Amino acid sequence: MVARFSAQKDYKTLIQSITKVEGDFRVRLVGDGELIGEIKQIVLQLNLSDKVEFLGKRNDVIDLLRESDVFILSTNYEGLPISIIEAMSQGLPVVATDVGGVNELIADNKNGYLVRRKDSDQLAEKIKNLISDQALRNSMGDESYKRFRDKFTSKVMLDKTFNVYEEIKKYY
Repeated sequence: MVARFSAQKDYKTLIQSITKVEGDFRVRLVGDGELIGEIKQIVLQLNLSDKVEFLGKRNDVIDLLRESDVFILSTNYEGLPISIIEAMSQGLPVVATDVGGVNELIADNKNGYLVRRKDSDQLAEKIKNLISDQALRNSMGDESYKRFRDKFTSKVMLDKTFNVYEEIKKYY
């Protein structure tokens, strides 16, 4: 997960979900913010230090994404999260809270999973699905990259914006 540690981001639900997932995995949290101390304390209390790694603010996020198998964004509200677009650009399947514009990026069960807000059970279930099934990770990751390439590259976005201006120009 790449996000600042603030009330907007729902790290508590993510940490709760991790307690329900068995197996050999690591969750890397990239970012900083006012709630990082509180989240670190929760990780310690739940004896998850061997599973959760705090990486702080980083300038090599794309490299970290390339090394990852799954991208998670547990959040309370969003617009159109750039972190998910970055993950899609690296061909990652995404598990994210179904809030705001997240569903414009994630087609549920195609390039990832949309989960209910604050539902650690559902989040854990979807994480388990991806951890246990490499073929699923690969197919969803491939779909993520295709969606990124077809809808969210800077050229595509610029063309869409330009088309809006051209459409509006007709009325003036």
